[in-house]
Amino acid sequence: FVYARGRVVLWSAKKELCGISGWQEVVKHPSMKKIAVASPKVAPYGAASMVAIDQSGLLNVVQNKLVYPENIAQAFQYAATESVDAAFCALSSALSEKGKKGCYFEVGEAPSIVQGGCVLMRAKDRDAVKKFANFLNSPEANSIKKKYGYK
Repeated sequence: FVYARGRVVLWSAKKELCGISGWQEVVKHPSMKKIAVASPKVAPYGAASMVAIDQSGLLNVVQNKLVYPENIAQAFQYAATESVDAAFCALSSALSEKGKKGCYFEVGEAPSIVQGGCVLMRAKDRDAVKKFANFLNSPEANSIKKKYGYK
């Protein structure tokens, strides 16, 4: 079952980038030297980011600027510590307390990241598992997910 869909954003701690009108302009900005993208081979957010970059015709522009940490948490951390100028990461990271110290740009071209779960037939406490699975799609859980940018 699907319980959430995550969204890709470009996030930066650099305040001078916050007034720019879109992620495509940000990656082309002269101050952009390094951009983190989670490894597209193993990280769904990294793969989705690369789809957006490619579909926007910007791969040649950013290819030499890209740094590939293993996952989106590391990508966000690189940008939060300003080891890179920006990072493609989850909207949930951008909406976190640390994320509020910078700015983000929606990457609408990136496919959403499907968050799914399953109930195993051999689960020991199957009733509890089913209750938790049902909770994940409840109005209460949907409110929490919305707060952190999940659909």
